[in-house]
This record gives sequence, C-alpha cells and structure tokens, in this order.
Amino acid sequence: MKTIGIYDTGDGILTELIKEIKLKDCIAEKALSSKEYDVLVIKRRDTDELCNVKAEYAVLLPDVSLKKPLGIKYAISCGTGETDTLTPSSLLSRGGVASLRRTIKTAYGKTVEPCEIELGFKGELDDKLAVAALKLILS
Repeated sequence: MKTIGIYDTGDGILTELIKEIKLKDCIAEKALSSKEYDVLVIKRRDTDELCNVKAEYAVLLPDVSLKKPLGIKYAISCGTGETDTLTPSSLLSRGGVASLRRTIKTAYGKTVEPCEIELGFKGELDDKLAVAALKLILS
C-alpha cells in the first residue's frame, strides 16, 4: 500500500480528483508534519510546516518554493517552465495532454521515458498535472 500525502490550499479538490481516478493500492491523506509518505504532493506555496516530512517522491506544483530542504529523494516539478518535468502540451475543456520531459523511475522501479500523457479528467490545470504525475509515479 502506497501512501500519498497532499499538502494543498485546503479546498480539497485535489484530494477528490485523486480519489476519483482510484489509484490501485494507494491511500491519500492530508500531509502532516513528522510523517513519512511514498509520494508527497505539494500545492501550497508556504512549505515551512513540512520541515520534518519525508517522502520518496514529491510532486511540486507551480509557485511552490522549498525554502528548507525536505527529506525528499525524487522531485517532479509540474508547470509551464522550461525546467519543469511535466508540462501541459495541449489543453482541452475536459482533458488535454501533458508532456513528460525527462526519464523518471516509478515507485515500483520501472523506467518511464519521455512521453505524452492524456489528462482525461476534469479540474484545474495544476490538479490535472498533479494527478498525471501521480499516475506516472505509481505505474
């Protein structure tokens, strides 16, 4: 069972999206300080509360700045910047496509080469990218 910690703005939309796609053998919960996660999704800008959190993977959404180093082994940045790992390549009203720009290792040890990922679910762009990153990491 993989645990996903969600550190977001408090609207709960990202948590609902993650539940909606039904990731196999995963449990999603609000990220808490002094806890360990397989994947940590960070949507809030202020990350001071996460100083004692450890995670194998972190999904960093736009505008997240890590002021202090966290116990994270791999980070996947999402957004439109030229250094982001996962970027939108085309957007549609219901879905769209994201582009994985570099090779990553999944939580199960598989290698995923750069590719296009369908965003066939509703939501804001940041949330869609976060869910796509989770699907890649947990594939």
